[in-house]
Amino acid sequence: MTHTPTPWSLDVDSDGEYTIRGANRDWVANDTPYYPTAPNEDDAAFIVKACNSHDRLVEALWLVRMSAGWDYLAGETQEMISVALEGL
Repeated sequence: MTHTPTPWSLDVDSDGEYTIRGANRDWVANDTPYYPTAPNEDDAAFIVKACNSHDRLVEALWLVRMSAGWDYLAGETQEMISVALEGL
């Protein structure tokens, strides 16, 4: 199974109800209550932003990891990047 294609959007109707939709306009989530609770609109907007940024951030981390300047980064920075990439 693959995730809904990005970019995602947050649609808010005149009643203030919202729906997160994929690039293909498929429903991803909305504010209909579900266990334990539906995300609020700010959280929904953050979800959209995070999902839409993910691929470019991963690409940027790989570029840093593969760059000639990798050896000049602080060890802590190298560790953070490596851990983030290993988790994918």
